[in-house]
Amino acid sequence: MQDIQIHSVRKLLMITATFLTLTVATNAKTVVFFPPPSTSYIVYHTNVAGELTSMGHDVWICVPHFLISKDLVKDKSVKVLEYGEYLGDLETKIFRNTKMASKFWDKDYAIEPVTFYYYAAEFTKAAHEILSDKSFLNTLRALKPDLFVIESIPFNVNMVVLPYMLDVPFALIGTFHDVALSRVPFSVVAPYFPDDKLSDKMSFVQRLQNFVFYIIQISFDLFYDSNLVTKFAPHKPYKSLNDLAATAEIFIAEVDHILDYPRSMLPNTKLIGGSSASPVKPLVGDFKKFVDQSKRGIIVVSFGGHVMSIPQTIASKLLSAFQQLDLDVVWRVNITSPDPSRIMTSKWIPQNDLLGHEKTKLFISHCGKNGQYEALYH
Repeated sequence: MQDIQIHSVRKLLMITATFLTLTVATNAKTVVFFPPPSTSYIVYHTNVAGELTSMGHDVWICVPHFLISKDLVKDKSVKVLEYGEYLGDLETKIFRNTKMASKFWDKDYAIEPVTFYYYAAEFTKAAHEILSDKSFLNTLRALKPDLFVIESIPFNVNMVVLPYMLDVPFALIGTFHDVALSRVPFSVVAPYFPDDKLSDKMSFVQRLQNFVFYIIQISFDLFYDSNLVTKFAPHKPYKSLNDLAATAEIFIAEVDHILDYPRSMLPNTKLIGGSSASPVKPLVGDFKKFVDQSKRGIIVVSFGGHVMSIPQTIASKLLSAFQQLDLDVVWRVNITSPDPSRIMTSKWIPQNDLLGHEKTKLFISHCGKNGQYEALYH
């Protein structure tokens, strides 16, 4: 219990210090978050936004129409600004067109860069539509924001055009520390881009590859389109998106040294890893009933919000394995459980609260950012 309290205080201090720095620098009062139109990003942006509302700021988060029904913004002190009915179910469309879920299960890692490129291309198309939405832009102008907080994951960098065209300062927040975007001088020690194939003990060839990719990233628009600046901010001096992103007031990274290699950072970069983790809330409904009746303890299984459908052969193997265990299972998946008394399946689970429950013995995951920190926290 003491360790949890210490971690909770540390997390709060880190986030508070980050935004104290941010608010002093920009005198921000009305803050607008713009996460990518994707479930997991909206969740962690909301966690950070909630800390900012507790400091007395008026905070809004932009949520696309197709995700409104999921009620992702659990902190009701954060106001929701709906947009983008024209996008359709962008998340599902992208995963269907890029076949990312099937490639995940097929271990088709060889074409990951190509897949990511097409993923980024879809978001670039969406950026054109969003920045052309006069109604959405007028709503933002009416809010008179003092600061935008934009997700810095490469396929969302297009959206830094939004604060630029509205003459509003902005901060960048991301799930990893983008050293190229924040203009950190290159270091041969740490891998530039999060990659399970590289470590801080790279070979000469790997270091060379790392350096070449860094140069390419700062020199070319691999995952975004600088033409958006010319099209939507013609009244402003032209800047490439790389140069524009570098003007952020502050860079906030959802990482922590405990889960990363040592990296060089500039003073305007703050690490807030673990913002998704929080003290446990009581389970309710079917989740409470299932966990309460478990006498042996439970396993929590989740491969992220995007991987809901699993190939039958893999699902059968997992179910067979779970049925042989001496533990009950709560599994986030879009299938019907063959044994509801021992294996609970659901399209959504209160992951943080389940991981913090005293009966949870094991977490099986794809190692997403939120899940990693929540598991460590509890």
